[in-house]
Order: sequence, then C-alpha cells, then structure tokens
Amino acid sequence: MSRAALLFDLDGTMLVSDPIHEAVFAEIWREHGLEVEEDFYNTRVHGRLNIDIFSDFLPDHPDPEALGVEKEARYRERLPRPYPAMPGLSDLIALAQTNDWALAVVTNAPRQNAEAMLEAIGLRDAFGVIICGDECTRGKPDPEPYLEAMRELGVTPEHSIAFEDSPSGIRAAHASGAFTIGIRSSLDDATLRTAGADASLIGFDEPFCVIGERINPTGRKILAAELEAGDYSSVERDAINQVAAGATVLDINAGVVYNSNPNPNETEPPLMRDIVNLVQGLVDAPLCIDSSVPAALEAGLEAAEGRPLLNSVTGEEERLEFVLPLVKKYNVPVVAISNDDTGISQDPDERFEVAKKIVQRAADYGIPAHDIVVDPLVMPIGAVGSAGQQVFALVRRLRDELGVNTTCGASNISFGLPNRHGVNNAFLPMAAAAGMTSAIMNPLALPVKASLIAEKRAAVEAAGIVLPEGMDDETFVQMFGMGSTKYTTGKEMEAIRAANLLLNNDANGAAWIAFNKPAGSDGGRRSSGRRRRG
Repeated sequence: MSRAALLFDLDGTMLVSDPIHEAVFAEIWREHGLEVEEDFYNTRVHGRLNIDIFSDFLPDHPDPEALGVEKEARYRERLPRPYPAMPGLSDLIALAQTNDWALAVVTNAPRQNAEAMLEAIGLRDAFGVIICGDECTRGKPDPEPYLEAMRELGVTPEHSIAFEDSPSGIRAAHASGAFTIGIRSSLDDATLRTAGADASLIGFDEPFCVIGERINPTGRKILAAELEAGDYSSVERDAINQVAAGATVLDINAGVVYNSNPNPNETEPPLMRDIVNLVQGLVDAPLCIDSSVPAALEAGLEAAEGRPLLNSVTGEEERLEFVLPLVKKYNVPVVAISNDDTGISQDPDERFEVAKKIVQRAADYGIPAHDIVVDPLVMPIGAVGSAGQQVFALVRRLRDELGVNTTCGASNISFGLPNRHGVNNAFLPMAAAAGMTSAIMNPLALPVKASLIAEKRAAVEAAGIVLPEGMDDETFVQMFGMGSTKYTTGKEMEAIRAANLLLNNDANGAAWIAFNKPAGSDGGRRSSGRRRRG
C-alpha cells in the first residue's frame, strides 16, 4: 500500500509572501514605464511562471528570462529572516513526520527562492524533495511538477493531498489526481473551488483564537493614570500574563483621555506607537491595533511587526472610507462591526446585511473576505432571551454565505447576570461549534483583592476558627476557595481549550494535555520568548 503524502506549494501556501512579490513586480513595471493596474497581481501574475509573465507584460524586451532572474533576486533580498510560516503548518509537518507521511514542496519558484523561503520559515530540513516548475519540461498549471513529486516519493495520487493557493496551482494539483485543498491566503473559497479545489482552508489548523483585551485603559482609572504618567508596568504585566494564560493575539488600545491634554488626536498616536513597540518586544504574539482615532490606527500599523489585526471598521460611511484604504495599504485583516449609520439593529438579519455591505465594499479595494473578521454584536442574554440562538445562527450564515472569520466581545452575553463566568464558559464552546473563530476577552483570573482577604480573615476569626500561625495569603485564599493572590488562567480559557479538543482543532489532544499538567512540570504553561510575528 502506498504511503500517504502531503505536497505543498510554497508562495502563499506555506507563507504569506504575495505582498513582497507584488511590490517587486510593481517596482519593475514602473521602471519600464508600465502603469500598475489595480489588482494586477491577482488577475495577471499570481501562480504563473516568470518567463510567461514578462513575455506577456513586456513583449518587446530582448531578455525576459534575465528580467525574471533580477525579479527573484530582489524578492530574496526583501524576504525577512526569520519569516512566519502559515498558521498551523509547523504542527502539521510534525504530525506528518510522526506518522511517516511523505513530504514534498512543489513550486513554480526558482530553486534559490524555494531554499530561501524554507530556511526563512524554519522548515528546510523537513523536505528532501523540492520540485521546481522551471526544472520540469512544463510547469504549473500542467500537472507534471506534481506527478514528478509523486514519482520521487514513490506515492500514488490516491494517497496524496496537495495544498495550493493559486488557480494555476490548483489546476495542476487537481489534474495530477491528488486531493486538492485551496489555501485562502489571497483568494476566496468560491474562486479556489472553481479552479478545482476539493476543499479550502484559511490556515493549516484553526483552533479558537483568543484576543486578549486587558491592554485597554477604558474603565481602568489606575491604568489610565499610569499611562499618562509614562508608567508602563501594568501594560508589561498584562502582556506577559495574557500570553502565559493562552491569549493568541493581544489587543492594544491606547484610548486615554489625558488630564493634561484632552485631545486624543494628539495624545493617542504616540502612545499607541510606544505601547506597540513595548509589547512586541516582550511577547511572541500578534497584535490587534484598536482605536477610534484614525491617526492612532495608522501609528499602530506603522510600528507593528508582521501582519496585525486592525480593530475596527463599521458599516458607517465615514469609517468605511477611512479604514478600508488603511487595510489595503498595510495588507492586514480587519474587525468589522455590524452597525452602520442607523446604529445597532436588534434584528440579526439587519446585522447580517451590514456585514455583507462591509465585505462588498472591502472587495472593491481588493480585500478578500477571509481578511474580514465580523463582530455580529452579541446581545446580553439577560435583555434578549434569544440572544444566544441569534448569534449562533448568524455566525453560521456569516461563515457559509460570506466566507468571513468572526469574533465577539465574549462577556457581552452575560452582562448583568450573576455568575457571569458560568454563562461565558457555556457560551464560548457553543459559539465555536457554530463556527465563530475568535473572541475578544480577558483570559485571566485576576488576583483576589487584599481588602477581600482581610474581610474573610476577620470573618474566619469571628467564627472562632483557629488557623495555623503565619499562614500566608495565598494558602489562605486557596483554602477557602477564593481564587489566588496571583494572576492565573481564567476558567473561560479552560472552556475554549476543551472546545478545541472536541472540535478536533487540537491534534492528538496535545494542548489539552499540556494545559492540565501540574505547574512546574515539563509541559507546564509559561511565557514564550520573542520572535518576529505574523
């Protein structure tokens, strides 16, 4: 019986490299007096061989092959090292190696580029077989490169899965007989399936994304005062503790109204830049740039490494006209909140139409649907009894009809209710099962306040309970089920990890097992060091 095989395209599939390629092509077009048309890369360049591209655009050039060599040299020069691999790719490769699945790269990129990209994402040693289209008699969209990979691996099409992001690559993989999965790094599901993809994915794994909300001075008077005074100690603590608790993205909001200067247009942009630079120097997590101030959004985008999430655009005309060009300029995903100039509708169908409007307007800028993260606006269950059912149905529609990712303010559902954590813990797995892909939330259980500990000690003493002499506060609060004097992982994070396990987004239960190992063991939770974010 043939071994199973995973066959990977490289650009746009194993790493998001298209923005670098697009910039280099545009530079060369301008040097040769060509007009750079809107969306020229996706419509006329994406997935093709250089010799065909340059012959098409510059038919009178005496040496299109030399132009291709120059273009790829510029690309390699601009490729950052290290560079983030597509989410989940490293885990998938590790799983393949554990199961002795065959692996190959099948690319139209020249060999020097293929080697450089694999080195940049840290996966060069995983691939003994690299098939380059310009070394074959025919490159993609012909199936020859994929068939050659199968020959070298000794596998059959029936046991091969190919991952591709471009129509020409998908046609090649499909024609080879491999089961073909389209990666939605630049094109939507419908386009990929039309080209021949059997399925499509955003990344190689898609566990629920927790966007940590703590770095936000709204409603936090002490933090606001600290930031105005130039004290970033709480920001540092919140960044490190949220990542340690399992946050996969950190929201950065610098919305402080200074007593010394009440104009946020002047104070927020430099503060946003400072906080972004500080946080990305402390932790290994992508950032979410969150502001209602246009200049602060751009300041955060300019400072952020990798590809941050922008928070947010709405269906309001003024917001659409400012935010969407920023999203296009910086090539970042964006949170889209389902309200417009008429306000927030109580009707979920109306909120769907607002989301659809935002997706359509984004498409006018060449922004793909999978880069839109819709917040359908969760209503409090205490005020709207059907709020949970509404949002689950709405998330399914957003996923199935618009092909977008989704998020929400996780605690909105329980507003005004007792035992809010209990409601949140039930809501988050149900939302994930309905297709919600992320939530903006606090991943931490906060330390028990000293005043509460003092009150409890007084009550214990009044009840005549004699405690061991010198009992410290941490032992005391744990004995009486009050929590901890330290920042710990919130119960909602336990619910999310269980949901990932139950939805098969936790390969072999590894994350769940690691989460439940005793503190201090080899698999215990700890903050990671810094690397470049994607």
